[in-house]
Amino acid sequence: MACEPRLVHRILTDPRTFDKGGPLYDRLRTLMGDGLVTCPHADHKRQRRLLQPAFHPVRVAGHVAATAEEAEAVCRDWRAGRRVDVTAEMLTLTTGVTSRLLFSGSLDADRAAAVRACLATVVRGLFVRTIVPVDALFRLPTPGNRRWRQAITRLHALVDGIVAERRRGAPLDDLLGTLLAAADAGGSEAPTGREVRDQLVTLLLTGVESTAMCLASVFGLLAEHPEAERRVHEEVDAVLGDRSAPGPRELTRLVHTRCVVTETLRLRPPGWLFTRITTRETELAGRRLPRGATVLYSPYLLHHRAASFPEPERFRPERWLPQEARKTQAGPGGAASAPVASGGAMVPFAAGSRKCIGDGFAMAEAVAAVATVARRWRLRAVDGPAGPPRPAATLGPRSLVLVPSRGPDAAPAERPVGRPRHPERPAGPSEAPTGALAPDATPTRTDQHRPAPDWQVSTQVTKTPATDEARTDETRTDEAAASQAVRYGAVTPEGTYDGAAPEALPYDTAACEAVPYEAPPAASAGSLKELIEATLYMPFPFRANPHETRAAAGVDAWLARWGLTDDPAVADMIARTRPAQLAAYNGPELDPELLQLMADQIAYQFVFDDRAEEVGRDGPERLLPLACESIGVLRDDRAPRTPLGAALADLYRRVQRRCTPAQAARWAWCSREYVHGLLYEAVAQSRPAPVRLGVRTSIRALIAGVEPFYPLSEAAQPRELAPGELHHPVMRRLARLSADAAVWIPDLFSAVKEQRTGGLINLALAYQHAHRCSLPRAVTLAVGRINATIAEFERLRRETAPELSPAAVGYVEGMAGWIRGCYHWSRTVPRYADAAAVPARP
Repeated sequence: MACEPRLVHRILTDPRTFDKGGPLYDRLRTLMGDGLVTCPHADHKRQRRLLQPAFHPVRVAGHVAATAEEAEAVCRDWRAGRRVDVTAEMLTLTTGVTSRLLFSGSLDADRAAAVRACLATVVRGLFVRTIVPVDALFRLPTPGNRRWRQAITRLHALVDGIVAERRRGAPLDDLLGTLLAAADAGGSEAPTGREVRDQLVTLLLTGVESTAMCLASVFGLLAEHPEAERRVHEEVDAVLGDRSAPGPRELTRLVHTRCVVTETLRLRPPGWLFTRITTRETELAGRRLPRGATVLYSPYLLHHRAASFPEPERFRPERWLPQEARKTQAGPGGAASAPVASGGAMVPFAAGSRKCIGDGFAMAEAVAAVATVARRWRLRAVDGPAGPPRPAATLGPRSLVLVPSRGPDAAPAERPVGRPRHPERPAGPSEAPTGALAPDATPTRTDQHRPAPDWQVSTQVTKTPATDEARTDETRTDEAAASQAVRYGAVTPEGTYDGAAPEALPYDTAACEAVPYEAPPAASAGSLKELIEATLYMPFPFRANPHETRAAAGVDAWLARWGLTDDPAVADMIARTRPAQLAAYNGPELDPELLQLMADQIAYQFVFDDRAEEVGRDGPERLLPLACESIGVLRDDRAPRTPLGAALADLYRRVQRRCTPAQAARWAWCSREYVHGLLYEAVAQSRPAPVRLGVRTSIRALIAGVEPFYPLSEAAQPRELAPGELHHPVMRRLARLSADAAVWIPDLFSAVKEQRTGGLINLALAYQHAHRCSLPRAVTLAVGRINATIAEFERLRRETAPELSPAAVGYVEGMAGWIRGCYHWSRTVPRYADAAAVPARP
């Protein structure tokens, strides 16, 4: 590993001795063949001559306008205050720009999305293949290896298809046209058909991925450094005037913007680790290196040397300003920042004859893109500093979410409640999210479940065509609130990103609006249970896990181990609720360990729910010790004080052992939400007047405790889902729909029991109260809502399935399992047998 600038300079300027090779380039050749980046020194000069005309400074100036157009197209549809996945948007931007450079923009939207998805899979797998030098591991038929090979095959097929189309059409003045003209001319330097593809794939990977990572890092750093951001906006406004985007002449005047890009390349170079291989025995730093030795160097390491860059960890764009500009920026009497004396340590584009052919183009593209976006938007951080990016084949934020705003005085975006500041870890005691219970704090609740103030509720009576019954604006307000709670349910903490493409789900939030629901037609049924079975839409066939009997015995043993079945009432309750059966129906394909964990967790929640209901009946404040113990176990790793707390701690240990850290963090987060919900239920039950429909459904979403089981469904998959898939709006919409349907279906069958015991937090009973109708009529209305929820889930599931990774497909199947499992369990469990005794007609 060469760690000093003079050694790296020696390596880069002596390509005959230190040729392209080593683990990185060996893996890249699988993708790029012997393109310009990976070819040996002997063939480099010929290949560079073929491509050099496309990167001539005169041509680069013409590409600035194309970059500005693509940047405007990307940010035109952003909305103030609405989250934007900046990484995904920058990938879209650079794909568009690179497509115009290579193919004159002939890469349509579908093929562009496919290219981004393929490149993301390749980048994700490339790093591990570089650092793990065991080829046999990557020849195994694992899902990850199959995806890697499929992505390369698909990318090659896409490029081959474009080349074939071009050969049949008229010649165009782009890089592909240049290559095809050279191939058709023949001669010793003419590229073969394979070489044409290799060059195109090479430029796609380097032009799309690396520049997108740089741009995402720029906006992430500007969001963290408001003074640098202010200077960029002031410069852009002054230079562009009434123009919406820069041209070649304006580009040279965007001095500070260029410094921001340069400092970003220093602090977070997309290409951060490279290898070379010695072609002969040589000496480096006094050490003899045999022929075939692998030598590594890291621009990231060089760029963070204090000897080359004072305060190397600080983001200081002014370090790249000319001396006079530094004095002006320092102000009268101020000390100008020290000039950069990097001593050759700044190598974001390498050096020597193998220096990146597109360095000038990449800088012009980045500056033009930053200026164009800054002309329209200011981007604010959502969750505070994002922290250092995870290394992959390229370095950069894999899923940077920012919120655009307009105007210099726009306030920073409000941090969504219920998510940690740093996506790499859950919130700790010193940064507890709003709503987290501390033993000495008054419990609060997140905004998405906070009831509307009373003054927002009207009581004007209206008529609605759907029911032809008198309803109030309060009902409509509550249903809107319920829809909001359904759509924006409890937020789980985001894990780290391992490189999956956010574009794997080609939808935006606008496609995820709630589906209007109507009551199903009246059915001929003798009992309430028959009415539900006749009218409920259930597209999922019955399935059960074959290890149910074993899991049931395990539940009994586990409860006894923690002393929870010492109370005869608990043993009776478990017999009536059958948690192992519910787990077997919900997870038909879970392995025995995960099935047992799910069954034990269901049993724990039944015991905890009954205990909380019993304690909270005499006053919500009596729940605080129970709730705070659970929060202490889940958030602060405190030792439990009761058998119930000890059982929860055991569950948490088992989850941490079986799941990844990110999955365990999500499990703990959702489990805390469940605890909060029981406290809110107690408060609602103690009110003299029944709470409104929207409040009931919001609380119901929490106390059902379905979300804590989704990390277990993820753990059952062959690999952890990348946040690009896991936290995509469509995936989160699917999770919300699944959880709601899984919660509301038991509400139908349990409505009789809940009505008898005075329960309020039940969908059917909420409709009964809101519409002042009979229970069968309320159940019919609730069925209509559930049917629409399941139908929307099925539609989104069907439309997204072709674009999902195998792990994500299995994860969504786990969501469907909860809908199916809760239905078949509710129909047969003794706990809800009362539904069969109530007539379907009032």
